[in-house]
Amino acid sequence: MSLIESPVVFREKDYDWIIYTNDHPPPHCHIVKDRKTKGKIVFETLIFARGCTIPEHHLKTLQEITRTRLNELQQHWGIHH
Repeated sequence: MSLIESPVVFREKDYDWIIYTNDHPPPHCHIVKDRKTKGKIVFETLIFARGCTIPEHHLKTLQEITRTRLNELQQHWGIHH
């Protein structure tokens, strides 16, 4: 399975929220600032997956942005999966 990056769903606070096509469940998105600062957040729990390199003091804000725009993200997940 190859991953193809879909367009950025949205950009806020210098981070991009990205959903890859053909990505694995559970539904989630990738939050990326640069090649070294990124994380994956699961929609159902709004918890960042292991391996997240986003500074801890940004996580709560990014979780809240994700929560606020969750319907939009879930719609994009549905389109690409």
